Amino acid sequence: MKKIVIADDQIISPLGFSSEENIRAIKNKRSGIKKHSDKTLSKNDFYAARIDEGLLAKAFEEIGNPQAFTKLEQMFLLCAHKILDFFPNLNMEKTGLIVSTTKGNIDGLNPDFSIPNEKAKLYELGKTVQDFFGLPNRPITLSNACISGGLAIAIGKRMLESEKFENILVLGGDLVSEFTFSGFTSFQAISGEPCKPFSKNRTGITLGEAAAAVLLSSNEALQKPDSIFVVGSGSANDANHISGPSRTGEGLFLSIQKALEEAKTTAEKIDFISPHGTGTTFNDEMEAIAFSRASLLESPLHSLKGFYGHTLGASALVETIIAARSLQNDELYPSLGFDELGVSKPVKIQKELENKKLKTALKTASGFGGCNVALVLQKGFEPETFSFPKEDNPKEGKWKIQDFVHLKNSALFYREVFRGKPSNDLKTFAKQLYSELQMNYPKFHKMDDLCKLGILASEVLYRNNAISSNTALVLTNNASSLETDEKHQASIADKENYFPSPAVFVYTLPNIVLGEISIKHDLKSEQAFFVSEKLDAELLVDYSETLLKTGKAENVICGWIDLHKSVYSVFLCLISQTGDISFTKKNLEKIYNQNYE
Repeated sequence: MKKIVIADDQIISPLGFSSEENIRAIKNKRSGIKKHSDKTLSKNDFYAARIDEGLLAKAFEEIGNPQAFTKLEQMFLLCAHKILDFFPNLNMEKTGLIVSTTKGNIDGLNPDFSIPNEKAKLYELGKTVQDFFGLPNRPITLSNACISGGLAIAIGKRMLESEKFENILVLGGDLVSEFTFSGFTSFQAISGEPCKPFSKNRTGITLGEAAAAVLLSSNEALQKPDSIFVVGSGSANDANHISGPSRTGEGLFLSIQKALEEAKTTAEKIDFISPHGTGTTFNDEMEAIAFSRASLLESPLHSLKGFYGHTLGASALVETIIAARSLQNDELYPSLGFDELGVSKPVKIQKELENKKLKTALKTASGFGGCNVALVLQKGFEPETFSFPKEDNPKEGKWKIQDFVHLKNSALFYREVFRGKPSNDLKTFAKQLYSELQMNYPKFHKMDDLCKLGILASEVLYRNNAISSNTALVLTNNASSLETDEKHQASIADKENYFPSPAVFVYTLPNIVLGEISIKHDLKSEQAFFVSEKLDAELLVDYSETLLKTGKAENVICGWIDLHKSVYSVFLCLISQTGDISFTKKNLEKIYNQNYE
């Protein structure tokens, strides 16, 4: 199998504008979290880790005009530039780009900012990077809550192993915005002081902002004896709750098991853990339980949230880079802000900088929608690590489109038969179809409309097929969660009628639909949500086949689920080894574009 190396990395954060500056700050216990007074974010003073816009603009002037780009775009472009400039001879035709974020340029929805509304669409970030550097391959945009950066590394690794590319540049980033700050405040999740992960006296999260980049490569010319390799990855949903972590740590435990199995290693060989470590009561406890179940209590761990705050979609990418540097430097970095252990399992918190011979690290992350990811990093390479449990090169055409369903034009089309009464009103149509399907799922009525559409379409597939519990979900759309984003933005726009709701905010992530489908059908499986301008059949086929070929899934439900301004289009396919239609880009596009008029 291909060896996947982290060939280079960069971090832009309040701790510095390079990975080296960030490492020095961590070693010196210098946090980026400071007290801020900013009435555009909060009427009260608050703690956060924010990047100075003046310093950022000055740094960006070396490569472009900062006035032409948003703050987040400047951060992304600086990260990418530092890596691409270091590798001037990189074969760009064989280099892919994955962009990971939760909210991107969400301030485009705020009329107080001079940001075009169109930039609020997540895929625009990737297009900006592609256009700036003249990259030949279309960018892939991933939005999977707070595991986005870590899942992007896992997906990049799998694409390289399938020989889709030779190199992949993974970018991730998010900002501290009024949108996210108000949302987490509505959950009463914001700490009134710098966060204290795993501590008895922890009181919640501190938000932060950062951008990061890694260059993943299967090119042996970029691999050295002491290079850091991504040797294992795993992801699983809790199938438990869309905003609260599993009390048993099930999804994270399964993710860790998958990653260790792929890496052909055991818990005893993990030299340290870089967990999610947000500082909330439930997240830290869930992680401690998962680590205990995975026999990892002897491995030291730290949380980097005390340095960076919670940087959302960037967090797992930033923390993977720090973990890789930790291995490379044989240094264990401290967990800042820790006082007294406040979880039920005796996890070993790394309190001080320590020099120690290191070989293998585990990075984990968890997020809204019940998503989890685990990565195993290793210094040096052991050939036996890389062997897939399933057939590596199945015969062409092995995977089939077993079944599919459409929801569009105010109707459901299944096997060319209409079900439900047409209605131009989405809410009316959803209720009618719910009744037509004779569903009895009270939770349905509390969901946002995107999730209702996902539940209705997936229900049709489940009613008519025997579907494995190890069925991956791979979905994509154009609008991300903009339908609900705009509702949350409206709730905070009028300061005289300021009413952000946690029941609305939790749905301002597109991957929540994955969580709702998982809960309904008890899917503790691999999942990913991509955002693209139009149906990217090539991406859906390539990534779904990668999961199937490597044994990470027995079946895949993939497709398109889009909703904005009450205009919707849903297309779900069940992929397996059964059926008459070969699972190809051409066939997927043909079925998607089928005219039912």
